[in-house]
Amino acid sequence: METDTNPRQHPQHRAKTRSRISAACVRCQKRKIRCDGRIPGCSTCQKARVNCVDGGASRDISRSYINDLESRVAWLESVVRGHAPGVSLDGEQNHQHTVNGARTVESPRSLEEAATAITTSRGYSKDDTSLRDVTDQIGLVSVNGADLRYLGPILGTPRGLPSDLRHAQWLSQTYFQSVHLQFPFLHEPTHMETVRKLHDGVDAGPACRFRIFMVLAISATIRSWQAKVLLSAEGYCASAVAHMDSLFGRPSLSGVQCILLLQVYTINNPSSGLSLWTLHYHCLASILELGLQHNVQGSHLPVFEQKMRTRVFWCVYTVDRVLSTLLGRQIGLMDEQCELRVRNTLINMSSAIHLFKLSKFNAEIKCVLYCVGQLYGLYTQPAITDIENWQANVIHRFRQWNTDSYVTGMLYYSWISTHLLFLCVIKMFYCVWVPNGVADEVDFDDLTRALKPASDVLSATG
Repeated sequence: METDTNPRQHPQHRAKTRSRISAACVRCQKRKIRCDGRIPGCSTCQKARVNCVDGGASRDISRSYINDLESRVAWLESVVRGHAPGVSLDGEQNHQHTVNGARTVESPRSLEEAATAITTSRGYSKDDTSLRDVTDQIGLVSVNGADLRYLGPILGTPRGLPSDLRHAQWLSQTYFQSVHLQFPFLHEPTHMETVRKLHDGVDAGPACRFRIFMVLAISATIRSWQAKVLLSAEGYCASAVAHMDSLFGRPSLSGVQCILLLQVYTINNPSSGLSLWTLHYHCLASILELGLQHNVQGSHLPVFEQKMRTRVFWCVYTVDRVLSTLLGRQIGLMDEQCELRVRNTLINMSSAIHLFKLSKFNAEIKCVLYCVGQLYGLYTQPAITDIENWQANVIHRFRQWNTDSYVTGMLYYSWISTHLLFLCVIKMFYCVWVPNGVADEVDFDDLTRALKPASDVLSATG
C-alpha cells in the first residue's frame, strides 16, 4: 500500500511568529510581575533601588554590566591620559590576529610606552632587581634555610612607606587599637619608634621592615572596611614579602612574630591566597624549637625578652585554638606539653587574658571530643568517664569566671542614681545647645557654675 506524500494534500501550516521581549529579571520573576526589560534596569528595580539582574541566558549578570564596563574603560583612559598625555588611545591601533589557530592580542607600542611612563612615575625602573626578587620569592618561606615551601600567591605592586609620618602612625594605631588587643605579640612603643627611624632614613633591618609593612597591610585592610576606600593593603604586603627570604633561615622570636603577622593578614584578607594552615604549622614548629612553651623565668634571658616570649607563646596558643575551631581540625599544641603561665606583666591586657582563658576551655573541650582511645599515659590528663558531670563542671567554671571578671560594690551611690544624674546633665546640654538662639543667650560662666555640683557628684561616684 502506497503512502500518499503529496504536499498539496497535506498543507503545512507555518508557525505563527510573534515578537517576544527579553526575559524578565530575577526580581520580577520571583514576584511574578511584568518586567519592561529596560536597560540598565527595569522600572520596578529602579523604583526599589536594587540591582537589576538578568533572568535569561545570562543569568546572575547585572543588566548594567555593559554600562559599568564602559564607565570603567573611560576612567582607565582618563588615567592613561593623565600619566602619559602623548599616548594615542585610538581604537584603530588595537587589532587582533590569529596565529596557528591560537587567538592572540597584539599590544600597540603606545600602550607599552604608557606602561613604562606609569612605572617610571611610581619610582620603579626596568633595572630594579628588587621587583624580580619579590616575584621569585613570592609565596615562599624558608624554614631551615634549604626547604622552600609554597604558601600561596601574593598579588600587588610593592609600595613604600607613606611619605607622611602621621599617616604611617595613623595606620599603625589602627592595628594596635584592634588586633593588638586580642593578640599582643608586638611591643607597641618599640614598633612606633622603628616607624620613626625608618621615616628618618635609618635602616632597621629586614625583620623590622617586614613587621612594619605587615602592620600597615593589616591596618589598611581594616581601614578599607571601615571607610569603604581602597588603601592598597596588597602593596604593603608585597613590600613585606620582599624581606621574607632573609628572615626564616633559622627559627627566631622575630620570625614567629612575622609569621603571626602573616596569619593575621590572611584572616582579615582571605583573598590573599596564603595557606593559613601551612603558616600556622610553620609557626608551631618554631615555637617548639625555640622552647617558648616552657617557662624560662629567672634564666639568663633579659626580662623584656622573657615577657615577649610569654606573649608570643600565648598568641600562638590562641591562634591554634581559633584555627582548629574555624577549620574543624584537631589542635596542634597540647596543654600537657606546655607550661601555661601568665606573667604579671600581662594583667593590664585584660581582653587578651580573657581570650587566653577561653582558649584553654576550647582546648579541653576539643581534647574530649577528639578522644579516640581509652588507654592514657602518665603524662596525660585522666580520662573523662562521666560526660554529664564534666559538662556541668565546665558550665560552673564558666559562670564562676563571669562572676570573677566584674568588680561590684565600688560605687557609693546606686547605679540608678548615677545614671539619672548623668541623664539630667545630658538633658541640660541638649536644651542649651540644640534649640536655635538659646546658646547665644546663655552665659558660659553661669552654665559652668550651674553644672559644677553635678560634675562633682559624678566625679565622687567614680
